[in-house]
Amino acid sequence: MELVDRLKKKYEAEVHRGFTAWIQSVRTAPIVNRDNEQGWQDGDGLIQIKRMKKEDLQHKEVPVPESEHPYDECLDVIKLPMEIPTEKRNPAPQFLFIRPDEYALFYCFGKQDWCILTGNPGISKSWFQWKFILLCYRQELLDRFVPFMEEEDDDYKEGQEDGNEGKGTEQVLKKRKMESDTEEIVPSQRRQKANQNALQQSKPFFPNLVVRTISGTESYLFFLNGPTNDVLHFEHGPNALKRFTDAESTILWEPGEVAAAIHYQDIDAHIIATVSPNIERFHEFRKRAKMFYMPCPSELQLRLMGQIYRSTAEEQYHHSDKEIHDRVIEFGPFIRNVLCWSKYELNLFKVDRMTEIEDIVSSDQSLAKALRSQVNIMESSRGQSGMSHRLARYVAHRDATDPFGGYAEPYYQISCELVRNEIITHIAQSSIQFVKQQLIDANRAEKTFQLAHIYLERIFELYAKTGIQWKCFPMRLQSSLINDDCLSTDDWQQYSVQFKVVDKSITAYDDMKHDVLYYPTDKSFPLVDMYYLDVEQNLIGIQATMDEKHPKSVTTYEKFYEKLKTSPECTKLHLYYLILPRYVDRYYREKGAYPLSQFWLGAKNGIDSKWKENINFYTLLPPDTFEASYPNDA
Repeated sequence: MELVDRLKKKYEAEVHRGFTAWIQSVRTAPIVNRDNEQGWQDGDGLIQIKRMKKEDLQHKEVPVPESEHPYDECLDVIKLPMEIPTEKRNPAPQFLFIRPDEYALFYCFGKQDWCILTGNPGISKSWFQWKFILLCYRQELLDRFVPFMEEEDDDYKEGQEDGNEGKGTEQVLKKRKMESDTEEIVPSQRRQKANQNALQQSKPFFPNLVVRTISGTESYLFFLNGPTNDVLHFEHGPNALKRFTDAESTILWEPGEVAAAIHYQDIDAHIIATVSPNIERFHEFRKRAKMFYMPCPSELQLRLMGQIYRSTAEEQYHHSDKEIHDRVIEFGPFIRNVLCWSKYELNLFKVDRMTEIEDIVSSDQSLAKALRSQVNIMESSRGQSGMSHRLARYVAHRDATDPFGGYAEPYYQISCELVRNEIITHIAQSSIQFVKQQLIDANRAEKTFQLAHIYLERIFELYAKTGIQWKCFPMRLQSSLINDDCLSTDDWQQYSVQFKVVDKSITAYDDMKHDVLYYPTDKSFPLVDMYYLDVEQNLIGIQATMDEKHPKSVTTYEKFYEKLKTSPECTKLHLYYLILPRYVDRYYREKGAYPLSQFWLGAKNGIDSKWKENINFYTLLPPDTFEASYPNDA
């Protein structure tokens, strides 16, 4: 009790009765898994938890968009025994919504002493602190993340172990060893497997003391392992943090209303600073800490949250399922915008956003500068070169082979469908010379130009009528390689196509014509950006991409065929991934050795032969000049 007595004497620390009662209930409450058929019980001192999925939506007024990753397909809804004392004015203060991404981030923070958690405004970054505290006290809840880790491990091992897929890979590697290529391939696979297990093998860090501090001047102390079960609350100066924390402590730093720098000098504790994207607040700390980017929730997760709000929150938060869907399209997948804001607040947001859009699309040069900028993408202050949070959002390229799961890299996308359409409309009016130059610059850039796929789509459309003569390369599945069958270095093929018409509608297979490129304006169209019919009646799909892997669920493929009113049994599909030349090694080096998980989510559950046999995959490579054809000597 010496520390407690010292804090009470020096800083006039007091027992916070509300948080003490809340923590006592969290410590002792039985955890009950509720079936989604069951309702929530009130006043019974339980931690109630439901894992909710698409099937649990009570109202399905509009279809649920296809998810990009299994992490987007569920939401853990936890009803606590008591409301969080400082959150009583929020719509659902007794509930926590935990996404798989947040479990993964908890593991990541155990690997790094000093961390910054950032992301778009209004996606529950601050609420992550309460989830962190809950998971520290009730560590058994982390078991809910184990199935996701096991699935990722299974997807990686798919094709690497015994069986048809594994034998195919073994033959490929044997062949390459004879060609003195093994030195590059096998060590790479070993490193990937080692990194793959890093998340599972590293135990999360559980502190003895959690300090939730507001700008380093007001703190709540949660003691997980003595000397008291009480939660202490007091005000202090930033320098005081080092006097009551140590290496077994974690400081959860929350910005206050007044901008203040993060204090870290002489602090041995772990620090997780939750910051809004305002670089002035954490510029110095950022030089010493690891930045992590929280992705936005999926539309499904937002609709599940909205369902809870409709049953527990005040009427002003009772947005219908369709209204939530429409808000995601118009404003982006932000919890605050979609579930909490009034129409008046949304209108103010739209006015500011339109002003920003008009500034960016005022010229080709201003748009190019905004799309290329990475440093200032999240700055909301005027005069910055990048897009603000109104136009762009961070996304996670989740990667089990990466030590930090892919959360430490600042990938981003356009914030919503409405903004994307505004940008595409402007690019559609740009000259071919301008589009080519943007692609040339992107191809030469030291850093990834993450929105280059928009220009790739446009260059294909621009050349559609004059004719394209590029190169392509078949991406064969491991299961298609038999015995010593392996692609040679001469397997690049010529890709030639020309159209009379570019049709922006969605046209069924039976109504398609050979000389028409179908390029739907509806960007919710599944699987591909554009498609056409070749002379052999095969469907050809084009997808402009910056990604190394392209796994989609079988449902996505099914929806593509449903839109075209056909099926894989009747119609073969050749799917081309249109890439920047700078990324060719990602595809060419691993040619002929692709596992099912490269193209299908959930491959470990098996993929029907109709998909494997009737869908073929290719890399489509334009020249680095981005002309319509390669030079004659290429």
